[in-house]
Amino acid sequence: MFTLLLSLLFLVDLSQASVNFTLFPASSKLKWRPCHSRFFCARLEVPLDYMNLTNNAKVLIPLVKLPAASSVRYQGSLLHNPGGPGGSGIESAFRGVSEHYHRISGGGYDVIGFDPRGIANSLPVACCQNGDSTPQTISMLLNLQSSVPQLPPIYLPQYTANFNAHMEWLREFGKLCQESMGGWDQIGPYMTTADVARDMLTIMDAVTKEHGSREPELLNFWGASYGTSIGQTFATMFPDRVGRMVLDGVVDLQDDRRTGSSAKSTQNLDDIWGVYFRYCHLAGPENCAMYTGNSPRHIYERFEYLMLQLDVKRVVQKPWAWEKIKYVANILLVTKQLLHRTAYDPIYEFPRISSYLVGVESLMSNLTSDSFRAWKKTHPYASSNLASNSTIPVQSPQFSLWNDAIRCSDRDSIYGKTQMEIDKLQDPYIYSTIAHDAMRSEDYRCTAWPIRGKNRFTGDVGAKTKTPMLYVSNTFDPITPIANSFKLAPLFPGAQVLEIEGIGHCSGAANNKCAWRKIGEYLREGKMPDSDNFCSIETGPWGVELFYLS
Repeated sequence: MFTLLLSLLFLVDLSQASVNFTLFPASSKLKWRPCHSRFFCARLEVPLDYMNLTNNAKVLIPLVKLPAASSVRYQGSLLHNPGGPGGSGIESAFRGVSEHYHRISGGGYDVIGFDPRGIANSLPVACCQNGDSTPQTISMLLNLQSSVPQLPPIYLPQYTANFNAHMEWLREFGKLCQESMGGWDQIGPYMTTADVARDMLTIMDAVTKEHGSREPELLNFWGASYGTSIGQTFATMFPDRVGRMVLDGVVDLQDDRRTGSSAKSTQNLDDIWGVYFRYCHLAGPENCAMYTGNSPRHIYERFEYLMLQLDVKRVVQKPWAWEKIKYVANILLVTKQLLHRTAYDPIYEFPRISSYLVGVESLMSNLTSDSFRAWKKTHPYASSNLASNSTIPVQSPQFSLWNDAIRCSDRDSIYGKTQMEIDKLQDPYIYSTIAHDAMRSEDYRCTAWPIRGKNRFTGDVGAKTKTPMLYVSNTFDPITPIANSFKLAPLFPGAQVLEIEGIGHCSGAANNKCAWRKIGEYLREGKMPDSDNFCSIETGPWGVELFYLS
């Protein structure tokens, strides 16, 4: 579901990881050692197959702990997961997430990040081609979206041929992954969300032994994005072990695994862009490069005119050469991806994307092969981390593989389905004109992934948890709509929803002081928001303050 999300938020070269976890002894007990700045590291040995303990194969889970402050009352351990699927909890911990959660929660928790099984610093790590990430592998695996047909075949047979070539390559790659890691004693079939939930239970059992507690310690957890899938799965499977759990940017666990399509997840993305025009207008011409006229409507009309120039269906009606049409298609693809990316963190990205859009206006006014190549080389967005044969920004190839390994094996299988069968699923276009290519490409990729999750959870979602959970959502979230929180919270009696009147993905994007206070009160005191469950909009992009969001 979140291929684009983490390709954009976790542009991580894991070869530059801060800690070499192979230097830390693996054990069924937690043996913490100093490892990086204020952090302590350990590796925990867990079963590969929880449902068949006669299988003696093990998985080594790396953990990193930011200890609780000695000056406040100790409140136990707070685990966290950054999302994905495929995100590294170790990397996010070292990049400031643990410090942030430590601060919000008052410093009373040991804040613990970990890499889920098969990911990053865990062993065995999900890997194909014996770890050989060749340029072709990177390009083909990451850039399927560029070949999703944007027109009927009668117009652009070249796109259709390119798409078919990508799909054939992905099917061959999937077979190679099946051979490399799909066996009963290999990691591939054991990377489901349920397996990760069982690992978190094992981690908490190890924490219980470490502390010498008489009663099993409860799981306190802050899960963001896909991390909410892990949290809700844990709460369903082990409700008596649920402590204070923050579910931040909520995935629809039911729909995501059962319908075979994540199309509805972008239903608020275009709403975020509706708010952009208001922010740009209030920011003024000295701050917003797209400012024009004397109202948000005029800025929207300028934006709409630009997007019409990039409408390939219109372009093919012009007497242009195929090369020039390809330039427009590439510009459109990059632009849509950046519009999607911007919606995750609008406070930071709205000013940047405004300058990009003005640059595209200039390019389209004189589009030639020379101007197109110059644009790719000089524009800070268009030239950043480009694949050799595409203008798509490239993320770590390992992440893309890990994302597919979890996402595709965790859901109801669509392996082997045809393009026509996939296109009959929910149409992403009706939810977002910006992100429908990205959503559909995720579905296509899973048709080529043959490894099935052996121990995936298939029961009903929901349970009466020992401790009420807190669902947190922004009013407009580009990938996890607030509707998910209102749908799923009632399945866990006592759970409540905190709405942040803001835009972007997860609470961090809104940077709302009211939300930080309420989440902190929940983590420190167990205080639920009750009727005071709405945090009004605060300072947004360009330092602008809106009186209301919608």
